[in-house]
Amino acid sequence: MVQVHLVDNEYFIFNNVSDPYSSYKEKGLYLGHEIGIVSYGKLVKVGVHYFPVLDGGWTRFNGTFGVIVEPNYILTTTTLSGGLNLGYIRREIYTYPYVGAEFEYIVRFGKTGFGLRSNFDRRTDFQYWGGLPKWRYSGQVLVQHKF
Repeated sequence: MVQVHLVDNEYFIFNNVSDPYSSYKEKGLYLGHEIGIVSYGKLVKVGVHYFPVLDGGWTRFNGTFGVIVEPNYILTTTTLSGGLNLGYIRREIYTYPYVGAEFEYIVRFGKTGFGLRSNFDRRTDFQYWGGLPKWRYSGQVLVQHKF
């Protein structure tokens, strides 16, 4: 039987994140690094993501605030989380704010987890080319270390 519960302890996490589709499409490497704390059902993390092959470069600084649950299975622990993303994107010398939602699914083997992330963000960095702000969906893969 599957038992779903809020995380009932505290630990730190470190994520290495990539977007394989964007990396393939733009012929460059998208990388992100995040550090966070999980505390009794709450998740708080900060991160920086790089995608230098885009016009003007692209660096995103973000904070995420959310909830985390762990349905326990026999051999692995699966972590599900969702939260609010706030931050800004830098292109050249220009700064563009963004806000969005994030959902993660992670399968953990001991202290290492492998996961998928889905983001839905209101991005304003399209103004760099004279465009309008847009809601954008993106997906990422991640490796998470728990300590």
